[in-house]
Amino acid sequence: MLDENDGADKGQLRIMFSIKDYPSLHRNLSHEGRRASMLTLVWAQPARLSGVRLHELRERWQLYQKHPLASRKCLPKFPEEINMYHAVTSWIKPEAAPTQSSFAALCDFGPVDTFVSHFWGSPLNQTLESLQRHADTHEGHHRIWICSVANNQWRVAEELGDDIDTSPFRQALACDTCRCMALMLDTDGAPLKRYWCLYEIMTVMRLQKEGRNIMFDLCSPDGVINKGKMKTEASLRLGRMLADIDVEHAECWKEDDKRMISAAINLHLGGFQRMNEQIREFVVDGLRIMHGTITAEFNRTTTMLGFGNRIDSGTTDMSGAWLQDPDSPTLSCASYGREDTIAQLKAKLQERELEIEVLKKDNKRITLENTKLSQDNTKLHSDLRSAKAYAKFVGIHRKVSDITARDRAAHHNSSN
Repeated sequence: MLDENDGADKGQLRIMFSIKDYPSLHRNLSHEGRRASMLTLVWAQPARLSGVRLHELRERWQLYQKHPLASRKCLPKFPEEINMYHAVTSWIKPEAAPTQSSFAALCDFGPVDTFVSHFWGSPLNQTLESLQRHADTHEGHHRIWICSVANNQWRVAEELGDDIDTSPFRQALACDTCRCMALMLDTDGAPLKRYWCLYEIMTVMRLQKEGRNIMFDLCSPDGVINKGKMKTEASLRLGRMLADIDVEHAECWKEDDKRMISAAINLHLGGFQRMNEQIREFVVDGLRIMHGTITAEFNRTTTMLGFGNRIDSGTTDMSGAWLQDPDSPTLSCASYGREDTIAQLKAKLQERELEIEVLKKDNKRITLENTKLSQDNTKLHSDLRSAKAYAKFVGIHRKVSDITARDRAAHHNSSN
């Protein structure tokens, strides 16, 4: 250890000792070959520095798939069936085998920007697509912390330890550079059915309660709900699905982990029911942001067409007229699961989405017409410049011809 916190601050310095026997080079000699020994010092970076860049992770995965390594026999035949369990067994562990390290140690690792919470059983391509959608909402190439990559899969039990509050999960989430947690909801909300994912969600809730500025992003292959980067139908479908999930019915492979995480949820959040409510509040906030994004886009389009704002911008606020309108749904946690509320919200958002599509088409038509006029104008200017250039050339040619004719006449007169 390089510090007093089990390597949490400065990492660990590990010693690797290996022995290899070499056969004799002389076939006729009875003595055996030589034995070589090697002692290697390996620095294992702490969890807070185990972030990797998404584009590098995707490039490495694509490169691995192109090469027929023996370990690829563990992969399913169809790419859509490959999940993180397969990737760890056939790709991540074999790659890190020579150094017995985490996969992140083989990459351009660095400070964690985004913590990724996901279910290993979800299709890997789906998880990567969700991560890419999330990355598109950020500037630059930020680093992500994902347990299968950041944790040493050769020493999992040792790295996790006996106290979840000192585990790499907690260390990565609580570090100063971590700005958000991206929850990979996929298409079925699988992470909300896994206890370790619940622990990660609980940790974010605790950090926010302590005053930490850390975001909780709800991600799927269709986009990020609370960034307003998802189609209305997809976000509402995801919201209805999450309304039916009870986190108390989540699963866990190890009974000890289940008891430990359950105790932490009861202690820090006041039980699973309160956790259900807080998760749904996150979803409601995301739907509000999405509604505001649609409204703002609608107003921008109508303004471009010269009709001004057709929807009051104040209605996008949580306390605005949209939420106070008796005809609009009340997005409270208590009424969130009601079908009539969802139906009203869906109808209202779809109506505005259709209006936006119509305005977009009109705007596109006008833009095309303007583009054509601009092209015609450019062509006229080009023709005019060509005509002027031709006229200038003809004028110069005539002057040259006149001068040449005068020179010839003068020469002829002088000859006579």
